[in-house]
Amino acid sequence: MMSLLAKRRADKRALVMGLALFVFAALVLRDGAAQTVSATYGIGPAAMP
Repeated sequence: MMSLLAKRRADKRALVMGLALFVFAALVLRDGAAQTVSATYGIGPAAMP
């Protein structure tokens, strides 16, 4: 009985960690999509604000 309870807790922790990683990935994707510098060869002075 005790091992069943321990397994359920581990699954909740894994779900929370998976959700946190998904949110982090979504934030990275949003930040990457917001990049406006598009240079084909070198970045140049337009990259610096």
